[in-house]
Amino acid sequence: MEAKPEKQKTLGRLALCVILAAGLYAALDQFGGAVPQLEPCRPWLRENKVQAIAIGAAVLFGASLLLFPLGEEERFVQPPEEDACDPCDGYEQVCDLS
Repeated sequence: MEAKPEKQKTLGRLALCVILAAGLYAALDQFGGAVPQLEPCRPWLRENKVQAIAIGAAVLFGASLLLFPLGEEERFVQPPEEDACDPCDGYEQVCDLS
């Protein structure tokens, strides 16, 4: 399944945020002992590696949207008018309810 061209930038940004979050987690895992403020969180970080990376990726993605907002073409994608269909198309009224 191939993504639409207007979604590729958003997916690329999300993938980059996940990679950065995984790298940040690895760095904190290796060198986190030097930061005393992280000591209370280290057991949770070790037990919940995937959740920690997901939270980090979400924070990075949100920050990237604040710093570099999406273009107008990616924010509001309007469906083409010719694809709009009538929900009553193909049905005929069989009786008058008035």
